[in-house]
Amino acid sequence: MCALAGCGAPHSASAEKCGEAPVAAAGELKTILRASAFGADALILGSAALPGGSIVVAYEGNPEEAGGEEGWTPDPGLVLLGEDGSCAPFPAPSVDGVRVGLDAQPVAVDSDGRLYLWDPEDRRVVREKVGGSWEMVTMLPERFLSYQPTPDVAVDPDGDVYLSGDYRVSRVTATGSLEDVAGNGEQGRTAEAGTKNLPRPGTSAPLPEVRAIRSTPSGALVMATKSAVMTLDAGTLSLLADKNSTAAEEARLTERTQLTALEVTPSGDVLVSDLPGRRILRLREQAVTVLVESPSYLSLSPGGALLPDGAALLVHQDGGQSLAVYGMSSD
Repeated sequence: MCALAGCGAPHSASAEKCGEAPVAAAGELKTILRASAFGADALILGSAALPGGSIVVAYEGNPEEAGGEEGWTPDPGLVLLGEDGSCAPFPAPSVDGVRVGLDAQPVAVDSDGRLYLWDPEDRRVVREKVGGSWEMVTMLPERFLSYQPTPDVAVDPDGDVYLSGDYRVSRVTATGSLEDVAGNGEQGRTAEAGTKNLPRPGTSAPLPEVRAIRSTPSGALVMATKSAVMTLDAGTLSLLADKNSTAAEEARLTERTQLTALEVTPSGDVLVSDLPGRRILRLREQAVTVLVESPSYLSLSPGGALLPDGAALLVHQDGGQSLAVYGMSSD
């Protein structure tokens, strides 16, 4: 089913206006696209901003109910939300002769403006090459993802690609294989397990579930578990924030904290989503403040939340019912 004005068939989208321009005043949280544009029960699953100002959006037009549904048929799609709020189909590319599925998820955009997609059917991460063709980055082994449907992807300033699995972070080598840089593949038994005995070598102990990763301007990695934020720099894992380190902060992390996504600004500020708190936090020089909070559930876009000009963030609302932008201030 396609509810966009002018749509002729499932998975097609006209260039008619379906949303709003991705622009917001400083401090404003503005909805720019509602999932209902793709069907009555649709959800927005992922998004990533491209250098020209348009946004790749992945949606599911017929999401499966929590209890499961016999005979359920998925109805995924990819669209391009333009700077003027219009939608057009995003053509699924072919890589090594195999077309990427319509259930692909945008997972990163690097400093060269290349889009990275996770293709779950073939368990591969692919990217657009400079010039327009596409190539495979890596294929994931079966046990890399057991609990999370999509890997988080970070690309550092040197072009090195990192992926987070359930309990590890790995670097893609020159041959496309994966080399662990944090965690050892074993499950940390408690959320606090990952924050003990820090700093320590990145692969010296198990980690709890890794929720998100991003690269800093200096090339270090920032990673979030359910209730802690850590950095990995030159192979050493260090604590940036958890419930103990922020106990005296007004925007402290607590037992109820569930971190879901990360972003790092060009100035090095770390932004992190706290889902139950319905807020996005800013970590600056180990001080934690609330950047934005809302009556609706908020999560930074997992495909990359920072718009190219740095003036706004992409934010998913209420479990993917809508996509919003939050205007950043210059402070």
